[in-house]
Parts: sequence; structure tokens; C-alpha cells
Amino acid sequence: MATFQGSTSGFAELEAALEALLPKDATSAGRSACRAGAKVIQAALRAAAPVSDIEEGALRPTGKGKTIAHAKISQHISIKKGTSSASGGIVYLVGTGHAFHAIFQERGTIHEPARPFAVAAFERAAPAAIEAIGAILKKQIEKKGGTVEL
Repeated sequence: MATFQGSTSGFAELEAALEALLPKDATSAGRSACRAGAKVIQAALRAAAPVSDIEEGALRPTGKGKTIAHAKISQHISIKKGTSSASGGIVYLVGTGHAFHAIFQERGTIHEPARPFAVAAFERAAPAAIEAIGAILKKQIEKKGGTVEL
């Protein structure tokens, strides 16, 4: 799992402004902001994903006498809303969906070397995602009648 360490400023003020809102408004603002951050990560992963010359949906053999439809990694990077098992809060997950072979690109196999793209893309996009989250939170708080002093 990719992790990011960085510094932020202004989030304590945003948190205080969120607490001053009605719970449903604060939740809505948080959802919008988290989704905006996830979209930044999704765009970075799509841009960095390897592209093959095999047509999307083309059948290819699996080596076990079966065939499988080819899925381009970049076209299947999606955002899913979920619930954190630790906190019970809402989370947005960015994943590769039906392009299961993305893990083989990232980690390699016994036959192919790793060609990592996801961790580096995430690390490059994380600061922009944090900025997007802060900007959308501020915008949503002000839209819902709150004030933010940064």
C-alpha cells in the first residue's frame, strides 16, 4: 500500500469550521472534498498506467485452455466509496477494477520483472490531492454558510 508523508497547513481551521456546521452539511462537505482528492489520484494513476497495443475487450488465451477479455489498466482505474473498518467513516478508494493484471505490472511475476507505476504516481499526486481536499472543503464550508479563517 502506498503511503505519503507531507505537511499541511490550515486544516485545523477547516476542521473547526466543519464542526460549526450542521452534521449533515459537514458530512456533505467532507464527502465532496475527499472525492476531489481521489479524482486527483485517479487522474495521476491513469496518466502513469502502462498502455498495451491489445484492443480493449479482445479475447486472449490464459494459458489454461481458456480465454479472457483484455482490460486496459488506465480505463479501469476507478473510485469507489466505502466505509472505514477502523473508524466507520467514509473513505474513497482508487483501484484498478477489472484490470487485475495491474498488480503484475506493479510487482512483477516469476516470469516478468516489475514495472511499477502506481506508487510513484500516487506519491507525485498526493500533494495536489491534499490541496484539492483543502480547497473543496473551504468552498463547501462557505457554500453552506460557514466561515473559514486561514
